[in-house]
Amino acid sequence: MKNFRLGLHGASPRSLGIIPALAAIGLTACGGGAPPAPVAAPPPAVDVSVAVERNLARNEEFVGELRGLKDVEIRARVQGYLEGIHFEPGAEVKAGQLLFSIDAKPFQAALAQANASLTQAQVEATRARNDATRYTELAEKGLVPRKQGDDARAQADASAANVAAARAVVKAKQVDLGYARVTSPINGRAGLVAPAVGDLVGQPSQPPLTTVSDLTAVRVRFQIAETDYLRLFKERAEQRAQQAAEAAQSAPPTPAPGAKPGAAVNAAVRLALADGSIYALPGRITTIDRSIDAKTGSLSVEAEFPNPQGMLRPGQFARVLGESSQVQNAILIPQKAVTTVQGVASVYVLAEGDVVQTRRVEGKEAGGGLWQVLSGLSAGERVVVEGQMKVREGVKVTAREVPLDAGQPALPAAAPAPAGSV
Repeated sequence: MKNFRLGLHGASPRSLGIIPALAAIGLTACGGGAPPAPVAAPPPAVDVSVAVERNLARNEEFVGELRGLKDVEIRARVQGYLEGIHFEPGAEVKAGQLLFSIDAKPFQAALAQANASLTQAQVEATRARNDATRYTELAEKGLVPRKQGDDARAQADASAANVAAARAVVKAKQVDLGYARVTSPINGRAGLVAPAVGDLVGQPSQPPLTTVSDLTAVRVRFQIAETDYLRLFKERAEQRAQQAAEAAQSAPPTPAPGAKPGAAVNAAVRLALADGSIYALPGRITTIDRSIDAKTGSLSVEAEFPNPQGMLRPGQFARVLGESSQVQNAILIPQKAVTTVQGVASVYVLAEGDVVQTRRVEGKEAGGGLWQVLSGLSAGERVVVEGQMKVREGVKVTAREVPLDAGQPALPAAAPAPAGSV
């Protein structure tokens, strides 16, 4: 039997020379050559702002709820069935304008009955008065006992009192009939209507028929903590002393036309709306409660804002902003440069060579999209405001400097606090 095993020892020299060539071809096909040199990625591009040093107005901020200058609940003063609604809900109404009408027939009938009772009382009073006159004359002549004359005069007086009572009932029924027509007591904008035509109204437990609000201006009521009140009071006292000292060294100012001597102007405040915008028109503090609420430890304050365009509505929540004092040489950076994790604030700072460093800082919001640095950063240092997700400690970046206030909402400055304000 022949041996069919194949081995190298049985191959010819020529066939052995083919093997290295095939191996070389296979290595070339599998990419076994030298790899290309890697291309370095460009440094990430970020926006940076320079921390600046400024005198900062310290703004107080309080949350409040808007109310109309006058909010009048319209209620039915008599009980009856609603017969008509004579205005468009949400529309402007005038003082004295008819808003609702209640079925007047029961009140008309009650008035007619009261008038009849009055007539009956008047007839009885006339008869009693005549009897008193007649019996008095007879008693003086001795024709009847004097007691009978006295009794007749007493009956006449009682009949006169019955007439007065019946007349008062007539007036009350006239008032009830008038209350069947519900009118607006003020000029303003009416709200939605609670009942429908045909509903029984005038019950004590029912909500108001509607509410009319004078929106030419709005009131904002907010609370000041007792500690804040004490601090503000002391700051105001220092400001008054400083103003008095400056006034003593200069000529007295010319009073405004129509101003009364000694009249104080209330403190100006601003209103920050729910969308973050600042209401264009400044307001003024008009009312400060007489006492601290013992349950909450706060003081109630009201401010008034003009509302010529009707933009502000009752029920809106807003923040009342007021300037209390100046912070000298405050270090400011954009709020968006600050990252807070578990209560710890940090920023990315560009060191020499535009290399990123992570820096822990302490501070607080300064308003208008800015952040006041209390420690951890110096004026003139650059912080990353855009592109934080692309950088980390030790990374070199390409920096584009943007102004500190770029893209930040401007906060209008509040007017200086007057001498007489809290």
